Amino acid sequence: MKEGAGKPLKRDIASLILLAVLFFIVPWVTVKEHAALMPGRHLGNLAAGSVPWETLAKVKINYVTEQNRIFSVEADKSVLALNGALVKVTGFITPMEPGTRIKRLIVSKYAPSCFFCPPSGPDAMVFVEPVEAMAYTQDPVTVKGTLVFDREMTDGIIYRLRGATLG
Repeated sequence: MKEGAGKPLKRDIASLILLAVLFFIVPWVTVKEHAALMPGRHLGNLAAGSVPWETLAKVKINYVTEQNRIFSVEADKSVLALNGALVKVTGFITPMEPGTRIKRLIVSKYAPSCFFCPPSGPDAMVFVEPVEAMAYTQDPVTVKGTLVFDREMTDGIIYRLRGATLG
C-alpha cells in the first residue's frame, strides 16, 4: 500500500459526516429553540393590535410589466383594506441613515444580519416615515402610523408607514 493512500478516503468520510450533521441534525433545531439561543432576534408574539406579517405577505409581485415598469404588485383584499388605515407594525429596525437617532428606517419581520443586505423580501418590510427621529435598538419595536400600499413599488418598497410614532 502506498504511503498516504488512506487519507483521501478518511477525508471523504469526514466530509460526509459533516454534511450529514449540517443537513439532518442542525435543521432539527426549532425556531423556538433558536429563539432561546438568540434572545431578542425573533419577534415571538406581536404587540397587541399589530398587523400580522402574514397579512402583509398576501401579495404577488410581478417583476416585468407591460406598462414599462419594473414592478407591480397584486394584493389580497385584506391588504387593500389596510391602505390608508392607522395601524401598528411590530418588527426590527434597519436604519437607512447613520446615527443613534434615525428618521429614515425600515421595520421588518426579520432582524437584519448584514449592513449591506435587506433583512427580508419587500412583503416583509415597511418603510417608516416617523414624526420625530427614533432611537435605534436591536430589540423589536412597535410603530404606529398610516399604512400606504404602493402598487408600483416605488424604490422597491410595497409598504410605507407615514406619520409614525412608537406605539
